Amino acid sequence: MTRLISALVLAAPILAVLFFSSSTIFLCVVLLLVFRAGWEFQSLINLCGWRVRAWEGAVDACAFVLAVWVGGFLPPLVLAVILLRVFLKAFSYQAFRESLSLTGVSLLGVIWVGGAGGLIALTRTFPGGMEAVFFLFVIVWANDIAAMFTGKTLGKRKIAPRISPGKTLEGAIGGILAGILAGILTTFYMDVPGVDPWLAIPVSGGIGLFALTGDLGESILKRAAGQKDASDIIPGHGGLLDRIDGLLMAGPAFYGYLYWIRF
Repeated sequence: MTRLISALVLAAPILAVLFFSSSTIFLCVVLLLVFRAGWEFQSLINLCGWRVRAWEGAVDACAFVLAVWVGGFLPPLVLAVILLRVFLKAFSYQAFRESLSLTGVSLLGVIWVGGAGGLIALTRTFPGGMEAVFFLFVIVWANDIAAMFTGKTLGKRKIAPRISPGKTLEGAIGGILAGILAGILTTFYMDVPGVDPWLAIPVSGGIGLFALTGDLGESILKRAAGQKDASDIIPGHGGLLDRIDGLLMAGPAFYGYLYWIRF
């Protein structure tokens, strides 16, 4: 029950902003979420042994969100400035391998959290972007909820026991099927750009696979840090990064699909 209440409390204001405000306000909400998720990412990196300041990574991720939003020459420029800062920090390390790995993992957080956040915010600006973002959210949420319940009731075969012992093949299939059903139903009730009820089947299935990959990717980070959750900010769920890890993988993939359809 705590998990359900927390999910509703988190989802309700996000959907309210999505449907009843401008794309700029939605961007501001994305920035807040990215800052928190970036903070949690950097905190996990600290626990892995790299000396980083959580707020620096969070600010970097937010800067990249804004760069992606504006577009043009800004994304590569901002990424170059971030890379310069990270390299200068890495120079203080005595071991070359350690400094190199610090650079790579820092950029991973910027691109994964900040890049995905920027593309999701940018999706809202497309014609029909509100419906597209809602479509994305519904599929990822349905996938997550169904995977949890299916895995608990029917799960037997582990997908990656060393990375995420609780995830099963049955749960993954149940989640993807639920996401496909949610996607089809959504296209019946609203016009999602580039997606009709038939196309909703492969598109929703693809979103589900990307979301599963993002979930497993964050699990690797948590195992390396020796943590069960990214934080304890959301009762029953853990950290914000735990809730949006799948979205951070599925969002860019869906943006790419919409961009291809649009242009």
